[in-house]
Amino acid sequence: MLMTLELSVVPPSSASGIYGGSKDQLPERMRFLHPEAALSLAVMAPTRKVRCSDMLRTAESSLQAHAEKRGVQPPGYSAHNFGLAIDIDVDYMLTQHDLNKTDLDRWMDENGWVCHRTDHANGSESWHYNFIGLPDTPDGDMYRGLIGKSSAPAVERKIQNLYGACFSMNDVEVQASLQKLHFYSGECDGKIGPLSRQAIRAFQRAWRLDDTGMLDIKVERTLAFVSADRHIT
Repeated sequence: MLMTLELSVVPPSSASGIYGGSKDQLPERMRFLHPEAALSLAVMAPTRKVRCSDMLRTAESSLQAHAEKRGVQPPGYSAHNFGLAIDIDVDYMLTQHDLNKTDLDRWMDENGWVCHRTDHANGSESWHYNFIGLPDTPDGDMYRGLIGKSSAPAVERKIQNLYGACFSMNDVEVQASLQKLHFYSGECDGKIGPLSRQAIRAFQRAWRLDDTGMLDIKVERTLAFVSADRHIT
């Protein structure tokens, strides 16, 4: 199954940013989230509009960030890639709305967003929130059951439930995806021969994967994400 990312536009009325001359803008390329997450921000905005520094992250921006920053997930592994994470301006939110970090985390959680770190400390990754769904709902409670020191396992399960079937590709899908990305010019016949191996190796080099010419879970997940279509509402 080839991947199609389900995304909704996040308008300025739902969330502000930290960029631009007035320091309240967010680049248009970032203003997309999974439909459930986008709806949540829209519902939250009349009470407190969340100020974001990062939202949707493309494959290219993830590759660059992974190369430059320790701890940033590679393409296809970040919740930002699937519109299920935001980075917020924590200091602004605390000051503007007279909150402490525990209050902020509680309010975000009530609306489906759980901080990456669950100790309510204002430090590394305290700005990163994963959307796992509203509490007191079957899905939201199931994902919350996976939260420990971090909400990362919960959002990874959500990603798997949404897109996991696309991460395991058959050979025809591999060839079609490589062809779409202009790495492969042969027929999509399901036969992984020398031309296909060459294309796989070219893809691996371009996306900083081990240059083996072999398919594995990491290669297929990365390929599925990089070649994914977008359905935007």
